[in-house]
Amino acid sequence: MMAKTKREQRVSRAMNKGLVGVLLITGLGLGVGVYARASGSDFWSGVQSGLMMVLPWAVFVMLYRGYRTMDEYGKISFLRASTVAFASVMLFVMSYFPLEQALKWPPLPLWILWVLGWAVFGLTKAVLSRSRGH
Repeated sequence: MMAKTKREQRVSRAMNKGLVGVLLITGLGLGVGVYARASGSDFWSGVQSGLMMVLPWAVFVMLYRGYRTMDEYGKISFLRASTVAFASVMLFVMSYFPLEQALKWPPLPLWILWVLGWAVFGLTKAVLSRSRGH
């Protein structure tokens, strides 16, 4: 395995800092959520909702900071993966919701769309980086 270049180190540092923030928000949100349900407190339930609302924004900031430090190939690869993930989620949604109405399927929780988008993004990034020879 080759040593990381300075650019790769910058991208890694930016993503790792963001990942720590995302994990802290997630852990705190889950902990506050458990406490809110155990205590029955509306205040703590609101705090948990606020933390979970901040989570996608923290992911966005992490990815944006990482994107800003990438070279041209990294940015193109990132945008390709984003395009495939967006198109996959839209295809799934625009297929599921009419079927939901017609076949009386249960409503789809919104978090499934988030998980699907990130899963497709990660798989696409893996395929793109593998095809580059890394």
